[in-house]
Amino acid sequence: MHPLVAASQFIVHPSNTGGGHTAEVTDPSGSKIGAWTAAGDILDEAGTKVLETPVKWDAPRHGPITVEMQINDAAGSTLGAARVAKYTLGPRAKRLTVAISDAAGTQVGRIEPTDKKGEQLKVSVGEIPVASVDVAEVKAGFLRKKRVYATQVTGAMSDAARPLVIAALLRYDALLDGVLSASMTKSNR
Repeated sequence: MHPLVAASQFIVHPSNTGGGHTAEVTDPSGSKIGAWTAAGDILDEAGTKVLETPVKWDAPRHGPITVEMQINDAAGSTLGAARVAKYTLGPRAKRLTVAISDAAGTQVGRIEPTDKKGEQLKVSVGEIPVASVDVAEVKAGFLRKKRVYATQVTGAMSDAARPLVIAALLRYDALLDGVLSASMTKSNR
C-alpha cells in the first residue's frame, strides 16, 4: 500500500489560485507528503501519480444536483466512486454527506458532518467510525478565507476500502467545490 494511502494523519490545504482547484497535503509537522492537481490526480511527495479522482457534476434545470468523483488507481482501473448524497449550503455552513462505494457500486463508507456548520466530520466504514476531520477556515489573502482539513485516521479499514476512503477525504474540498459550482449554475438558469 502506498504511504500516502496508509497515512494516519494528514492535512489538506486547498487552493483556487493558479488556474485550477489544487491542494497540498502535509503531515501534522508541515512536511509535504502529497498533492492533488486540477485534473484530479493525487500525487505523492515526489510527484508520482497514486490515484486518479476526477470530479464531475451536473445541474439539470429540473431535478437534483449530482456531484460524483470516480476513483481509479494510477493505471486508470476503476476502484470505486464517491458521490455527494446530501448537502446544505448557507452563509456560515457548508455541509456534505459523501457516500463512498466500491467498483461494484456497494457502499463501503460515508463521510458525514457531526455539527451544524460542517466543521467536524466523521468517517465510517460500515457502521464503524474510522476517522475524523476537523475543518478550519484560515486567512488566504485580503478578504479571502480557505478551508483546511485535518484528518486523523483512528480505525482499521480493509485494503480495498482504504484507498477509496482516503481519496474521498483528500478530495472532499473538490466535491464541495463541485456542489458550489453546480448550485451557481442551477441558480443562473
